[in-house]
Amino acid sequence: MKKNLLLLCMLLCSINIFSQSIKSCDIDDFTGNKVIYTTTEKLTKETFSKPLQTMFYFRYENGKDYLHLLWQCREMSSVLEGGTAIFILSDGNKMNLKSIKNTIAEPSVASTSMVKPSKILGLDLAYVGDDLKLLKVGTFIQKFRIYTSSGYQDFEVSEDKAKLFTSAYLLVQENKY
Repeated sequence: MKKNLLLLCMLLCSINIFSQSIKSCDIDDFTGNKVIYTTTEKLTKETFSKPLQTMFYFRYENGKDYLHLLWQCREMSSVLEGGTAIFILSDGNKMNLKSIKNTIAEPSVASTSMVKPSKILGLDLAYVGDDLKLLKVGTFIQKFRIYTSSGYQDFEVSEDKAKLFTSAYLLVQENKY
């Protein structure tokens, strides 16, 4: 009995590791529109040779889908409103998104709780675009590029994180109506 209970706990914990969930789903008191936020998840991880940690979450508000990318850039950097992020998808399509605001690197963005006190610089980037609709069951991001005021940075995405990314977007779509 104890072994079965232990196995069940391990299974539930392992399923939860790769699950995406809705952080909040509310009706805005002023507009009467639904507002949805997913939980924040890691998308790419940092290594000693490449400090490229990114996190993401999706938001639905005022009839639009938004992708928020949190990038631990570690240096003073900025992305201008209208700046581009390009995602290469597993089906060969490219998803082009535009930044909705000017963003300058700030301390502790995209930092886990363990490294937040070190105040490493990061960008909190919000993107919008109709190309988000290219994400569907069986389609995953493989890599992406963020354009900044000083050039661009490319990111590789592992298969499990790519699936998490797509499932997060689809979860928002299921909860819109």
